[in-house]
Order: sequence, then structure tokens, then C-alpha cells
Amino acid sequence: MDIKIEGNPGTGNSFTEVHIDNVQNYNPNATTVINNNYGTRVKSQASLDDIKVDKEYVRSKIIAYVKKTMEKVSANWKNKYEALWNDILKLKEVDAEVFDKGGQQGTDFNRVLVAGIIHLLIDAKVYDKCTYCSLAIALENNEEHHVRQELGKYPSEKIQVAIKEILQSKQFK
Repeated sequence: MDIKIEGNPGTGNSFTEVHIDNVQNYNPNATTVINNNYGTRVKSQASLDDIKVDKEYVRSKIIAYVKKTMEKVSANWKNKYEALWNDILKLKEVDAEVFDKGGQQGTDFNRVLVAGIIHLLIDAKVYDKCTYCSLAIALENNEEHHVRQELGKYPSEKIQVAIKEILQSKQFK
């Protein structure tokens, strides 16, 4: 293609002819252009650091979170409540999901899963005289928080089976 200029283009102007087969972005004044059309994308170190999760730190946050419900725990479970949660968090089925908070905001862990586990523990009589509303207030200081709805749902079947095995172990009978 030839550039044909008609009229007075002014002084000091330059014109460049560019032939590009495939254009995603053409920014001639950009300082860095990275096109990675083929192969895998290499993540920056900052994004890799975001992916790494300090599991012990998150477990301690979960324990602190569920301890907010201690006043709702039945008398025969009060002395073994924390040990129960530590054993639950060590389950491979729970470990695989509890650190993935997904789109949940304001948390370091999967609150939906923790609420589902609490629902399962309600059925096992770990909690005494409680409602979803009172538990949501204890956990989030807000009865309208979405955790209230999640307290009414069970976790996945494989997590239910694993937790029921823990509840039937000698340590917790």
C-alpha cells in the first residue's frame, strides 16, 4: 500500500506504513508489548505469592471464627469442641476445599463450607438451643449475613461421610 498525501500535511510530520498480519493491540508508543499467543503464560512472582496459602494461619482463623459460637455449644461438647474442629480441618476432603474462598469477600477461608459443617454438627447435637439466626449473629454480628442461609445447607456427601466418621470415633463419643 502506498501512502498518498493530498493537501498540505504540515511541517515536521512523519508517516509510517505498517504491514501486520495479526493485530491484537497495536500501540506504537508503548514501552513494553507482550504477546503470548502460544504456550503457557508465566505468572509474575507477586501473583504466585497470592496463590500460596499459609494453611496453619488460615486454620487458626477458622478456629477463632467457630469459637464465636461457644455459647451455643452443648455442655458435653464444650471441652472437646476445638479438638473436633482441628480434626475436621485435617480431613483431606475438607482441606481440599476450605482454603478456596472463591468469590467470598472479607474472609481468608471458605465460609460457605464452614457453615455447612456447622449445619452437620447441629444435627449431631454439638450445638444446643440455637437457630440459624442466632448462629449468624454469633459468627458475623449480623442476622442478615449470607452465612445465615448457608447454615441451612449440608456440605458435599464426601465431607459429610468423613465428618460422621470423626463424630463416631472413640475420642468424640
